Amino acid sequence: MMGKSNASANTWMLKDRLESWGAFQHINSQYNIADIYAGGDFVARSGGLSSLWHRGSGDVATRGYFNRSFDLKIDEDTGNAKLTVTGWTPDAATDIANALVSDATESLNQLNAREDGEAIKAGEREVSRLTKALEADDLAISQWRGRIGILDPKIDYTSLSQKQEELDVKRIEMSGQYNALTKYTPNSPSAVPVQAQIDALIDGLKNAAGDARNMIQEAAIYEGLDIRRKADAKLLSSAEEALQESRLKASQSHYYVEVISPPSKPQAASGPYRLKWIGIVFVISMIFFFVLG
Repeated sequence: MMGKSNASANTWMLKDRLESWGAFQHINSQYNIADIYAGGDFVARSGGLSSLWHRGSGDVATRGYFNRSFDLKIDEDTGNAKLTVTGWTPDAATDIANALVSDATESLNQLNAREDGEAIKAGEREVSRLTKALEADDLAISQWRGRIGILDPKIDYTSLSQKQEELDVKRIEMSGQYNALTKYTPNSPSAVPVQAQIDALIDGLKNAAGDARNMIQEAAIYEGLDIRRKADAKLLSSAEEALQESRLKASQSHYYVEVISPPSKPQAASGPYRLKWIGIVFVISMIFFFVLG
């Protein structure tokens, strides 16, 4: 019995394999099929009447003879298959039957390996590619942080904005003090240090504004690196899940051959000796002819 999910359609694939040139060559390399089927009389054996004047019938003719020596009947409802092999001797028939079952099993194992290999190797290549891409993303972010000297531009930009607000509030307070001093005590010496503090605050605001502009530019670069890393991380996770699913499906959807009953060994040759029976029928016919005549 053979199938993928017990489908009878796949049993036909097994039949095609057993009747193929590849199966013939594989089995012929183990057993000399022409010799195995040359044991009957010269009418029924491999090569037929032509074996009287030359040895061997060629691989093409031998393959045709070999394919007629076995029959695979398929039950469409269950997908079960019954293999019947004819041969001139019990050993020959059993050997060929075992060889056919072995070839079917081996060919399906190779097919499973190819299908598994193609799907799983493609998944492994994708996981490897994305793993390297993610490593490159981490390296790029690390290099950016080393160059700028900050961990996350969003945090630093927020801190810088708060600093600007604090400086501006302080500037407004100092400007109020300076205006009061110059209004009520013109030319007061106390106004000089206040003005110096205001100038320092203005310089601090200018520097903070410049830092903010630079931070915005660097933040855009960091944001691009971070978005790419998140995208690659998500793709890697999906690729790993797909690879795991491919491995699971491969184990669940293999083609397989299950031998319900091993090839039996008959007690007598199953192949017909045509010339023998032609002779027997002829002799009996002649006896009846002379007796009744």
